[in-house]
Amino acid sequence: MFSESCSALTGQVQRGCRDPAKQGCVPLNMVAGSVALTGVPGGGPLEGSPAGGEYRMASPPDPLWGTDPVTVTVTGGSEANAFPGYEQTIQPSPVIAVTAPSADSAGIVGRDLDVQWEAGGAAYVEITLQVDRQGDTDTVVCLTRDDGCHAVPGGAIDWLTLNIAPTDRFKLRIARYDVTTKELDQRTGAEIKVVSRVEMTLPQ
Repeated sequence: MFSESCSALTGQVQRGCRDPAKQGCVPLNMVAGSVALTGVPGGGPLEGSPAGGEYRMASPPDPLWGTDPVTVTVTGGSEANAFPGYEQTIQPSPVIAVTAPSADSAGIVGRDLDVQWEAGGAAYVEITLQVDRQGDTDTVVCLTRDDGCHAVPGGAIDWLTLNIAPTDRFKLRIARYDVTTKELDQRTGAEIKVVSRVEMTLPQ
C-alpha cells in the first residue's frame, strides 16, 4: 500500500471467486423471464443469451445514458432457480470529464501524478495506472471521492518502473462509479453499477 487510498496489485485480477474449485464458488447464471432497461436512448427489452443469465442491448447508444434516471425491470422466470422479479432505479452522474493529465503531458516518473476531473456526486472514482505492455499485470489502484482531484504517489509510479523498457509508456484509467444495491430475498440481491471512464497513455 502506497497511501491510504492507493494500493499495488500484482498478477492477473480475478473477477468473482478466488478459488473456482471451491464448492459453491462458481457463479450461478439465473434466468429471468425478461429484462428491460429504460431511461437511456433506445431503451427497452434486452436480448438474452442462449445459456441464460446474460442480457445485453443489441445496439447500445454512445453515450449510453443522459440526465434521466436509469431503471432495470426484471420479470421473474418460471424455472426452479429463476431470478426473482424486481425493479431498481439509479441516477447516473454526468460522464466523467478529465482535465489533467493529457496524453501529451510531460514524463511522470520521479514525481506524484496529479489527476484532475470535473467533480460530481458519484459513489467513488477509481484511478488505475500500469505499464502499457502486453502481459504486464502489475497495477496501481487508487480509490477516491468524486471531488475532482487526486495525486498518485510518486513511490507507486517508481514501483511500476521496475524492469521497464525505455520505450514503454504508462496506461492511465480514470473511472467514475455510481452504485445502488437492493436486497430481493434472503438469498438474492441486486446491484447496479453505472461506469464512465477515460483511458490514455502517458510517457515515462
